[in-house]
Amino acid sequence: MLEGLEFSRRSERGATTVVVAGELDAFTAPSLANELDTQLARAERDVVVDVSEVTFMSGAGLEVLMTAAAEAAGTGIRMRVRTTGSRAVERVLEAAGGEHLLPRAD
Repeated sequence: MLEGLEFSRRSERGATTVVVAGELDAFTAPSLANELDTQLARAERDVVVDVSEVTFMSGAGLEVLMTAAAEAAGTGIRMRVRTTGSRAVERVLEAAGGEHLLPRAD
């Protein structure tokens, strides 16, 4: 059985944080893309995508994050990714060529 992807949102100090939990793969990546499109359209300044609760991530998930970061930068929104504690995400970033692929949040 495939595990889904869940989102929660919070705003603090002018930044929107989108917390992503579950498995981020080719099946669930489109729902993340939709969520990020929505949040980036609403954002005033900063969006943090917290993937520290992602238990699995494929290249499809990385592609969604990289595309959203590029689109955000093109509109003047600063999008950063928080990976704290998610070895699943770190593993994909390392395999793809390093942590410099995505702007990082502390």
